[in-house]
Amino acid sequence: MQDIELNQPELAVPKKKKKWKLKFFLIFFLVIGFAFYFCFLRPYSSGFREGYVTKLSKKGFVFKTWEGELSKTVISPDPNPWKYSVASSAIADSLNNIDQRVYVKLHYNEYIFQIFFKGDTKYFIDKIQKMPAMQNQEIIIPR
Repeated sequence: MQDIELNQPELAVPKKKKKWKLKFFLIFFLVIGFAFYFCFLRPYSSGFREGYVTKLSKKGFVFKTWEGELSKTVISPDPNPWKYSVASSAIADSLNNIDQRVYVKLHYNEYIFQIFFKGDTKYFIDKIQKMPAMQNQEIIIPR
């Protein structure tokens, strides 16, 4: 008996499979895009903190960012200052011009994750308000 070879044409990839791959990649990139938007670009919360600006500095080798600290007291060192970042140079200039003895209210937006080129913290200042002088506040001087 002779072996009979059947010549079959090579199978081409059906169009349905190509469309399925295209839909999969489109959905995948949409999900990644929405996750990036909600985690890095959309604020998780917003609010304000009050106190005295004790530190503001521009840090970084490649990406220069403004980083600062807010303290509740003027004279005695605060063991837990609130750390924040400033994205706008106009706000950073305003904070630089404020005296350390002026009580301020800082409005901020908090993001879920920190992005290394935007700042060192998840809190970004978007508005500054000088508060009236704190009357009847006892200033405790450590001895």
